[in-house]
Amino acid sequence: LVSTLILARVLTPNDFGIVAISLLVVHFCDALSATGSQQYIVQKVDVDSDDINSAWTIDIIMKSALWVVLVLSVPYISSFYERPEIENALYVSSLVLLIGALKSPGLILLKRALSYKPIFRISIVQKLLSFIVVMTFVYFEPSYWALIIGDLVSTLTLTIGSYYIHKIRPKFCLIKIREQWTFSQ
Repeated sequence: LVSTLILARVLTPNDFGIVAISLLVVHFCDALSATGSQQYIVQKVDVDSDDINSAWTIDIIMKSALWVVLVLSVPYISSFYERPEIENALYVSSLVLLIGALKSPGLILLKRALSYKPIFRISIVQKLLSFIVVMTFVYFEPSYWALIIGDLVSTLTLTIGSYYIHKIRPKFCLIKIREQWTFSQ
């Protein structure tokens, strides 16, 4: 909220338009890639490593597939809005999908155990680091790139932090993919 208030005074409406379009498209794709794996793991009585690894694998496959579709669609999106500067913003913003797909499934296990303290701590670090990066960018070069880089830093912080707050190290696994896919449908 604070960074948005500061940015509203520094950035132009055109800059906010570019950021709004690119982040809206990227986060829409992120929402489309949600397969219900988190809900599946949380509600399941007995969870084993195959369940966890399959959920992580499904997330990577879905987000990667949507990332490819998004990257291939960027020229059409830019053409639709008649703003060529959106292309680079979308290409960079789209990395949020790939980075976010790699976050540890340990976050799901912490939620399942109702252990929100580590998640809260990493989210505070995530927001503070993103705020610092955005404000640093705005100070030296006020442009829409500050918000895009801030979003990337936020996602990267959560992804890296998720491996610090839970010891699980996922592996690519397709054993329980059918069961989870059926649940999500």
